[in-house]
Amino acid sequence: MIVCVKCSRQMRPKRNGVEVVEQARQRSDEAPDKYWDYKLWMADLWECQDCGTHVPYVGDRHGQQAFREHFQEGFAERVQEVGYRAKEWTR
Repeated sequence: MIVCVKCSRQMRPKRNGVEVVEQARQRSDEAPDKYWDYKLWMADLWECQDCGTHVPYVGDRHGQQAFREHFQEGFAERVQEVGYRAKEWTR
């Protein structure tokens, strides 16, 4: 179950098969907050019925894998068409 934290409403799937770009943080002292495009994932787009908030969700239960990575041919061109970005988790 995915719940909107703003409305406390259970969200519903709006569209399946949207692409999400996973971004990785650049490891350097010069640009500690800079990110680069790393992998492409397929996700489901969920929507809150009350406020319209959208959440792209990549499920991890069925061994879902990224379908394209930064070193593969055509990656840079495909990334230009993707509307969702996911920066890596940092503490």
